[in-house]
Amino acid sequence: MIRNVGFEYMQAVSCAKNGDIENAIKHYQSAIDNYEYADNEYILSSDSPYTITEYDGSTQSFPSVSHMVEESYRGIRKLRNKIK
Repeated sequence: MIRNVGFEYMQAVSCAKNGDIENAIKHYQSAIDNYEYADNEYILSSDSPYTITEYDGSTQSFPSVSHMVEESYRGIRKLRNKIK
């Protein structure tokens, strides 16, 4: 199943905040893997083209899907360094 890059990125951030490093890395990797399926460089979700609203109601803004992918690479490196 192909998931939205923004959804996977949001899940990764949430997992990382909760200390679930293994799942955070999996979600970051899924965001990276699904980048090629992104319909448009600036579409993160159908109802919110430039922001992601997290489960706690906070909102994160991103300039593009490619920026989230870049942040996903950084997130993976950071989390892998924590488990070394």
